[in-house]
This record gives sequence, structure tokens and C-alpha cells, in this order.
Amino acid sequence: MKHKISYLAPALFLIMFSSCSKGDHQSHGGSHGTMGTTQPANIKIVLVDNIQAAFELYDKAKHDAMEKDMKVKSTADSTSDHFIVISLMNKTTNSVIKNGSIDVEVMSPDKSMAKKKAHVMEGQGMFHYAAGFQMKAPGKYLINAVITLDGKKFTAMADFSI
Repeated sequence: MKHKISYLAPALFLIMFSSCSKGDHQSHGGSHGTMGTTQPANIKIVLVDNIQAAFELYDKAKHDAMEKDMKVKSTADSTSDHFIVISLMNKTTNSVIKNGSIDVEVMSPDKSMAKKKAHVMEGQGMFHYAAGFQMKAPGKYLINAVITLDGKKFTAMADFSI
């Protein structure tokens, strides 16, 4: 029995991580968020009420590559050099939330504010909300996402250092 368990644990680990394609790992920084893996610095997961918001920060090249992997038409404006990508999940049902809208506000290290409405990125079985910003100055950026679902507003916050 002891030997069966020692073989079963690595097998379950491999099954868990082989369920995503190579493209999924590359476009998501190789992390599965709440699956017990270590979160890369570009991912912040926040729980607000029953909504899990996963914030990811990408530079323009990584964002463009993700759009290409997802086989979607580029929605990026030419002035943005970084992108906040947000995935929403209902924690009760473990389902992706696709019927929301998100207003994203970014406070830069010099305390200036920028605000944009996130656009939807959907393709290859993935669904995200994204907004592009200029984030050239080094330092901490505070991200405030105002999520609207069924007429209710929720606020999720994260910060990233560049």
C-alpha cells in the first residue's frame, strides 16, 4: 500500500500540470494561481466577496504574444507599454465570470492617475479583461479595478513594481 501511494502522488502531480497546453503556460506565466504553485511576481490574486480577481501585468511584447496565441485581433493602443490583464472567477461555482465590466485605475509612482475601461480578450478557451497603460517610470503602481456584475460594484486592488 505504501508503494502505491508513493507512485500515485507524482502521477497526480503530472496529470494536474499536463492538463494545460504549452501555450497556456507560456501565455499565463506558467502559473495556475490557486492550484498551489508559486505565484510569479506578475500575478496578484485578490478575493472580494465571492469574486476571485487574478491580476497579471504584461509588457507590450508579452501582451502582443498572448493575443497571437489566443488568435484574437489586437486591441492594444499604440501608446500603452504595459497591460493589466484581469481574470474573474466565481469562487462558489469555480466558473469564469464573463458578463462583467471593469474600469481600471492606475496610480503611478509619482501619484498621477490614469483610468481606462478594460476590453475583453477571448480565445483558445481563455477569457480575460485587459487595459493598457504607460508604465515607464520605475517604482510601485497601484491598480484599482472597479468590477460591475449584474448592477453591483466590487473593488479589487493590487500593486506591481516595475
